[in-house]
Amino acid sequence: MEKDFDYYAFISYKREDEKWAKWLQNKLENYKLPAVIRKEKSDLPKEIRPIFRDKTGMEPGPIVKTIHEKLERSQYLIVICSPNAAQSNWVGTEINAFIEMGRSDRIIPFIVDGVPNSNDSRECFHPHIKEKIPEPLGINIKEIGKQQAFVKTAAKLLNIRFEVLWDRFQIAQRKRRIIAAVAGSLCIICLLGLLSLAALGILFIDEAYPIKKYYADYTDRWGIPEGIIELNETQVKAQNAHYRFEISKGKLRKVVYANSAGTPIEHTIIEYADRPSIQELKYLGDRLHSTIIRNEREGIIVVYLWSGEDYDSIDLKDYRMNGAIAADIKRFRFTRNNDGYIIRKEFKRRNSDDEGGASNIDGVWGFEYDLDNLGRPKKIRYLGPDGENIPDKSGVMGKKYEYDIYGNIRKVTYFGPVGENIIRITYFDINGNVIW
Repeated sequence: MEKDFDYYAFISYKREDEKWAKWLQNKLENYKLPAVIRKEKSDLPKEIRPIFRDKTGMEPGPIVKTIHEKLERSQYLIVICSPNAAQSNWVGTEINAFIEMGRSDRIIPFIVDGVPNSNDSRECFHPHIKEKIPEPLGINIKEIGKQQAFVKTAAKLLNIRFEVLWDRFQIAQRKRRIIAAVAGSLCIICLLGLLSLAALGILFIDEAYPIKKYYADYTDRWGIPEGIIELNETQVKAQNAHYRFEISKGKLRKVVYANSAGTPIEHTIIEYADRPSIQELKYLGDRLHSTIIRNEREGIIVVYLWSGEDYDSIDLKDYRMNGAIAADIKRFRFTRNNDGYIIRKEFKRRNSDDEGGASNIDGVWGFEYDLDNLGRPKKIRYLGPDGENIPDKSGVMGKKYEYDIYGNIRKVTYFGPVGENIIRITYFDINGNVIW
């Protein structure tokens, strides 16, 4: 690092992208430059640290003195680029300040979401980057993956060709895998020497004794429920309801919505009316094949048959697995983001057929979701037969969710067609009861 700088880089980001900023800072600061490269280039450091991550969370306005000093003392500016960041005045202020210092050639756009130069709602580059940096080239995590994106960022900070650093990174990874495999084999040999065959067998009887975990909420990720806000046994007993995850052989097998005593119950909150009391997940090899949906008495309601490489479709079948259900909607079609969370859901009237839409009882043909950083819906828009935003039979175009720190829905705002005018607002208490 040049002597005039105290930081290798300053990371600028929007709060919605904080997990990516933390991840990149951690990866960079814990990276060790291979010794063979340091021998060839003795002026390079062993580590890339410190990296400054702006944690101020200040509102847009004149850049404060402290942040300005951190920018001045940073050799590079890494901008976490996404549609959120592209609309952030504060991110723009930090970019503009760095450019005014005459260091526009040391700005590194790190793309985590969106499309560069799309000039629409998907745009990930901030206007200051597009206006003041000729032909900006970002490091796109969606195109090259997390590891290559991180190594390419490290290469830019160290002014080393990416190929050189990437080759050494892959060699180090292979060495770690070999060491881990050898260590694992030695552990197994030791265990076999210490444990009797009967005792060893206990390790494999987890079908009868699954691991149980408890969560306040969950979301769908690549077809499999992902728990949100893990609860301990004391919290479970204190809460009105929770989700119990049962895991065996490294796979999630069952999700139960239960009361504090562990008994399966129905959802009483209207926002979760489509959630089942019990889900049983069935696999073919490592792939999720079907999800059996049961009521609180464990009676089968319907079977979800999963299809698509990215679990982008569900065919709804009756309990015999080969008969269509008696309903207008027989297939769900999903669009997922790069993290595997559902951002769009469409209803279809035939199994194994993406043609021919269908509407639900409210006259809605599907939903489009904006998600928070945990993958939960923070905004839902209702869709029509051609994918356009339409109102349901009561005139509602969609709704917005707010959650409390315990993972419960705290507030639902229903909006209409005119500038998302508010139609009504519903507040819930910690037990899901409507309070206003």
